Amino acid sequence: MRRRAKVDRNQAELVAELRARGWLWLDLSAVGGGCPDGIAVKGGRIVFCEIKDGNKPPSARKLTPAQVELHAVLKAKAVTVEILTCADDLSVLGRELRPRREEERE
Repeated sequence: MRRRAKVDRNQAELVAELRARGWLWLDLSAVGGGCPDGIAVKGGRIVFCEIKDGNKPPSARKLTPAQVELHAVLKAKAVTVEILTCADDLSVLGRELRPRREEERE
């Protein structure tokens, strides 16, 4: 049986800030197997996010071997995976894609 997934101390804060900026957060932290902590969705963008506690020393913020492997596979498939340690890191999510106009959808 798999033990309960660890969630970094700052995850609630970062998720609240993402939501305040209009992002939808889909929590994947219980999935395990190196899966990123969640998916942020906004304006047509889907970004996998790994949350690490920025107050911990760098050695304690390292990705696990399973995370390194899965993140590499995702990136090889052109999937964006961002590592977030604090609210300032949310800027890496960049400019959201503008919604397509109705006439562009047809």
